[in-house]
Order: sequence, then structure tokens, then C-alpha cells
Amino acid sequence: RTGVIEGVTYFGRDMIEVWNLQAIVGLPEKYCNNLIDQFDEGVIGDFVSFFRQPWSFALFHDRFGQFRAQMRADVSRQIDMQSLRKKAERLLESQSEELSAAQKNALSDSVTLETTKKIQEHLLAFLRSSVVDVPYYFVPGTNE
Repeated sequence: RTGVIEGVTYFGRDMIEVWNLQAIVGLPEKYCNNLIDQFDEGVIGDFVSFFRQPWSFALFHDRFGQFRAQMRADVSRQIDMQSLRKKAERLLESQSEELSAAQKNALSDSVTLETTKKIQEHLLAFLRSSVVDVPYYFVPGTNE
């Protein structure tokens, strides 16, 4: 498993939101509400219905890709993220299998509070600027 949604295939008779499903291709599954874990746990019985839930609407916003690119650029300049990337690359080069959950957790634990806050600030700024299009999220500082 790569953790990235590599494609979507639909077999059915119902009309579906093709543009929305195309928008998730290439996204990390974690962006999609922990898609793999939820599927493995039997929570998801129908992917089309799953992606019609309000939590997913920001993923389909026309500026979501721009938001991701800006966030990735800003966060990648953080020293902890540069260090994390090097650690991850060394781990992946030294083994042929996917990283274990313990290895992933150890890498995640090395993200500083400063970087976590930066990611949160980017997300909140995106949601504030998109509140008309994606009104389903509680965003502090907006007219609830």
C-alpha cells in the first residue's frame, strides 16, 4: 500500500459525481478521513455515499489543490520536516517492505508543535476563505 489513492473505478447504474471522484485521485488516503482504516474496519460499505458526506466537500473545492501546494511548500521548509523526510528516505532505502506502524508513528512523533500549528493555520485560512462554498465545517472566527 502506498497510502495514496491511485485510481477510482465505479461499477453501477446510479449517476455519480465524476469530477469529485477524479479530485481524490493522487490524494493521501489520510486526507480522505482515513479511508483505508475505515474500509478495513467495515465502516465504509459504499464509497460513493462515503464521498457524498459533508466532511469531504473541501477535497472537491476548486482551490484545494492550490491550498495543498502552498501548505506543502511552507511546511517543507520547516527543519523538523526536512529531518523527517531524510529519516523516512533512509528507512525506505534500508528495507524492501512498507514501513511498520511503529516506524510511521516514530516519524509522526518527530513533527514539532510549531509545524503542527502551521498546518492547522493553513487549513483554517483555507476554510475561512471558502466558507461560502464549504459551509459544513466549524471554523473558529467565522459567523457560525
